[in-house]
Amino acid sequence: MQFCERCNIIHDHNEKTCIVCGRIMKPVETKDNVITVGYPEIKVVKRKRDIALRIFGAISIGTSLLVAMINFITYNEYPELWSLIVIGSLLYVWLLFNQVFMSKHFYSTKTLRQVISVSIILILIDIFTGYSKWALTYVIPFVLAGTTLLLPIIVASMPEKYFLHVRSLLLLIIFDLFVGIIPFVTDWMVTDVLWTGMMSATVGITLLAIMFIFARKTTYTELVKIFRI
Repeated sequence: MQFCERCNIIHDHNEKTCIVCGRIMKPVETKDNVITVGYPEIKVVKRKRDIALRIFGAISIGTSLLVAMINFITYNEYPELWSLIVIGSLLYVWLLFNQVFMSKHFYSTKTLRQVISVSIILILIDIFTGYSKWALTYVIPFVLAGTTLLLPIIVASMPEKYFLHVRSLLLLIIFDLFVGIIPFVTDWMVTDVLWTGMMSATVGITLLAIMFIFARKTTYTELVKIFRI
């Protein structure tokens, strides 16, 4: 038999997860007979959005293979890996739906993962298409700026759960500052284009200031927990 610690329910089946809350159960031994009469039959209903995601995944895989094949065939005439742009765009949309829109829980953490994943994809595309430094110079700073401006608005819509998002917001600020420093200490960005990095650092510092202005006590408490100071 399996026992769910959260629901305090014993299941007289071999399921690994609770049919009520979905948590992983632990095996238990009991000599008492478990009465299951009266429990409704559990029917698994496939959500339409899951089906839509699978359809989009199949279309994305097919499209990616097609453009990769076309790029390979025409590479001698057009020696550029342009197919990576198409594949990267499809992968970005897939990650966006799968990591953020498909779940309402921990959306700040998933949004941060999305930003990091997209940034890595953009840098790889830039490297494999001649490395003209457009990813780090222009696209990534704007992605960060947009995320840094919009994510706090979503978090503010549920202020009672703000403490759950402090860690993710802090990591986003660190990412902003890191991109802001890059043009001053490396040559990874287009020479003399400093304003995009400064924009990224500015929105990060602004977000940090807003966190302390509007939720100083909660922000400070969570930072103490994170850094154990």
